[in-house]
Amino acid sequence: VSSLPNPPAYYKILNYQNFSESNLDLSKLEIASSASSSLNELQNIDPPTIPKSGSTYSMFGSTYKVDFELEHLLPKEKILYERAGENVNDQNFNFKIEISMLIRSIMANYSQLLDVLVYRPSLSSEKVAALEQLFVNLHDLINHFRPHEARQNLIIRIKDQIKGQKNELEKLENSIDKSNEM
Repeated sequence: VSSLPNPPAYYKILNYQNFSESNLDLSKLEIASSASSSLNELQNIDPPTIPKSGSTYSMFGSTYKVDFELEHLLPKEKILYERAGENVNDQNFNFKIEISMLIRSIMANYSQLLDVLVYRPSLSSEKVAALEQLFVNLHDLINHFRPHEARQNLIIRIKDQIKGQKNELEKLENSIDKSNEM
């Protein structure tokens, strides 16, 4: 009795001998009697083709667009950080400048809100609404920055892994050299 299920039937055909042949013909392979019922599943061991830009693909029963763009939290007229000719989905969009500008605007509006609360409390609702719009814009901009941030984190991790593997390989080569000298 195992706590894990049995491996899929096609694991028996995934070996060096079968992959060394020029083409893998599933009909010629002998499969155990328990695996012969799932021959249709064996037809799908090849990876799917990479979808082209502008098309869709299916994953876990849901259909997704290849060119995924995040939707905005706000209607177009309330977005503060997109200027003429700039789009947040462009590769050249400078998130750092836009985020710092929004943060400065939030700080300025907050200090204005404090002044309004001291001198004219009846006008505070307008400043609170302006601050709310700034915070929602900042939140939306940060959401659009996340794919870029994840990509950069992945690049850093891969570089660290490569560096670690090179160090390990160098240590291994040094050990081999020392053992050959003995």
